[in-house]
Amino acid sequence: MLAGLVDFVLVAVLCAVTFLFPLLTRGLALPMWGVLLVMVGYSVVPLYAFKKTIGLALFKLELVGKGGHSVDAGNLLFRELIGRGFLPIAYLLTVVSGLIASMLGLTAFVAPEGALRLYFVVCGFAAALAVLGHFLVLNRDDRRTLADLFAGSVVRVAVPAPVAHDEEEKAVSRAALGAKVRTVLVLEGLIAAAVFGLPWFLAQPSEPKELYTMRLRKTAAEKQFAQDPADDSRAADLVQMLRALKDEEGVKRVIGTHEQAVAARDQQREVALEKRVQENPADEVAVGSLLDILEEQEKLTEAKALYAKHVAADPDLGKRAGYGRWLAANGFAAEATQIQGDVVRQAPSVAEFRTLYGVALAEEEKWAEAYEQFYFAVALAKAQGDDEGADDAEVEWEPVKAQRGALSKSERKALEKAAAQLVKAARAQWALDGGQSKAKAVTVPGTAQ
Repeated sequence: MLAGLVDFVLVAVLCAVTFLFPLLTRGLALPMWGVLLVMVGYSVVPLYAFKKTIGLALFKLELVGKGGHSVDAGNLLFRELIGRGFLPIAYLLTVVSGLIASMLGLTAFVAPEGALRLYFVVCGFAAALAVLGHFLVLNRDDRRTLADLFAGSVVRVAVPAPVAHDEEEKAVSRAALGAKVRTVLVLEGLIAAAVFGLPWFLAQPSEPKELYTMRLRKTAAEKQFAQDPADDSRAADLVQMLRALKDEEGVKRVIGTHEQAVAARDQQREVALEKRVQENPADEVAVGSLLDILEEQEKLTEAKALYAKHVAADPDLGKRAGYGRWLAANGFAAEATQIQGDVVRQAPSVAEFRTLYGVALAEEEKWAEAYEQFYFAVALAKAQGDDEGADDAEVEWEPVKAQRGALSKSERKALEKAAAQLVKAARAQWALDGGQSKAKAVTVPGTAQ
């Protein structure tokens, strides 16, 4: 029992080394391969050559078959790997640890489901049988385990080698022992090379390092893209990778998939937004988002009807001014001028309304009227201390000045007089409002008011 415990500890240490070395140096996990080679190198070869492992040698024991000869290699392999349970236990630990690491997202673990279940059951039964088989030593006089019964082996006290009677026999004995030791050392060297050489070989890239790294990054980008093909940044990253790899067909495929996913996403979003707007036409966020989608699709007629319905649900002057600005920017200049004119008539002291009215008039090339509105907008903004509003009006005013041309002296005096009267009336209105009037009052769907 103590000899078996020593062997078990040494085998466990060697298995850990064969598992951790390729994992830490090459990023590969080959537990089954490591267990197989450790058992062959630590147990099968020494037992076949010398009838002993380290544990047996420490307690002066040996493993023999019929007639006291070494057990043949096939039975030794079965005894050590299956009879003692090392291989089935290694398989069970591999499956369990692989599944846990996969669920935690630490690694990928893939195996055919049917075969995985079958092997798991078979190895579980074999491992249980091997563990129970060790307890046979408690009820047998010959101290044989189930593994020994299967392999036809028995552990006994080591029998000393026959003593040579002359120098010739001693020389022959030493030569035979030396040949056997050399053979064992060669085999152990080959096994060690297989333990550490296979992971190195499997991890060797079959292409330049830069290209290999790019392919790994491409694989990661493909996984990210597959999770959300409608995401612009993920699609762009994958396209960049494919172009670097000169995979133009892949680029076309990704772009096509991305466009389809975006269209499907926008369609779903559009349907959901339409439902929200039907239930509540005054919903700022839903209307603004739906307007963006319709504009991207160049459905301006539908967008105009949506915006008009939204304004009708809450005919606030700021919202109507925003609607007028949208109309002017999207080719509905006449309607924009009509709406902005009505807004200015109802709120003549708001500088931004005047600016938007001037923009609408300029779209219809009514330069004189537009010039006048920009003049009033600048005067009102400065009177209220709204430098930003005055600057905005000035920017829009510049091209109109060029089209309108220079004013006559009488025209300038008339405009100055009208502006002074407008500012005076506005100051009175602002005083009545308690200074609460806003220099900017335009609101559009989707923005905070």
